Amino acid sequence: MNDTTDFLPPYPDEPPPDDIPTVLPVAEPRQELPPDVLPVIPRPGLGMAVVWLVVFMVAQVFMGIAIHIIQDAVGQRLSIAGWIVLAVTCNLLISLVIVGSQLGNESRSALALRGFRPLHLGIVLALVVPLAATTLMTAGAVGIALKLLLEAWLPPESAKKAMEFMMPDEKMVVGAVRESLWLTIAFVGPLTGLAEETLFRGFLSRGLVARYGLVLGTCITSALFAAAHLHPIQICGVFVLGVAFQLILWSARSLWLPILAHALHNSLVMSLALLPQAQAESLFSPVLILLSPPAMLALLWLLYITRTEWRMPNGLWSPGYPTAEIPPKEVPAMLWHRPAPGAAVAFAALLCLALYGDLAFRLFAQFGK
Repeated sequence: MNDTTDFLPPYPDEPPPDDIPTVLPVAEPRQELPPDVLPVIPRPGLGMAVVWLVVFMVAQVFMGIAIHIIQDAVGQRLSIAGWIVLAVTCNLLISLVIVGSQLGNESRSALALRGFRPLHLGIVLALVVPLAATTLMTAGAVGIALKLLLEAWLPPESAKKAMEFMMPDEKMVVGAVRESLWLTIAFVGPLTGLAEETLFRGFLSRGLVARYGLVLGTCITSALFAAAHLHPIQICGVFVLGVAFQLILWSARSLWLPILAHALHNSLVMSLALLPQAQAESLFSPVLILLSPPAMLALLWLLYITRTEWRMPNGLWSPGYPTAEIPPKEVPAMLWHRPAPGAAVAFAALLCLALYGDLAFRLFAQFGK
């Protein structure tokens, strides 16, 4: 039916109703927004992100040199645990100086420093073990692959030296944990999580995701995060961590949850240093090895489908680019939480129940004797 017959009166001698137009309005041509109202993409871009990463790493080196000079001047040597705590405190100060100098008064809203949903807190707590196991297994698989390649390409002695060069030096961290477990776990885990999440997820990913989208921006940020750890064998595992922390931020719209996840991950991995190698390896049972990756993926998927959003009367709030930041006060946006599908919750809970049940049984068998 055409537009004319749609508005014909039902009877020939009856006039058309006054409230029905006999001529459709002509649509106005779409006008482009003037440049002064286009969204301002936040800093940094890829080039400046690399620059800030280099600044962060170089500043750590200079801080370490300064600490050594001060120790030599006063004739007092720090313990291993004290050195580690001082080093991560310096990392936190460097991160806060970089981010504070760039974001200024908008730091709280730009970094998404707000509360979080109790459901998301529960998911993050359940995620700690499968995420740590998956990243450790990833690093282990990369180490085995590199070792095989080096042994195939190089003489045995050269291959051994190359592997020693690429293996992370964990003696200092292990010594600190054994010297003072609670001091190391209470400070190193939280301070490292706060420093690195503020810099990488809070600051760097904000500009990179805004420019390149959620997927590519997350990959670039995670690659920079992995590169900051320097060790080739750790890079793939740390990349997985970076992606997980970014998804936590994006889903919860709160930086506190990736900080918490990072802190718990670090504390858990450092706690394993207290166990003899045979005991630590025995915890990686077939159940843990098989269920950790799917449990990690199921929990991250549950986080995403229950994500928090800022909603307005006419739809979702967006500053014009993908972001987890808090809307300005003058914007009438309200928090809205997507509901949790029962099937997804049940599936993730079943995987976690099997994984944590097997782990608890093995821990009890080792320490309950």
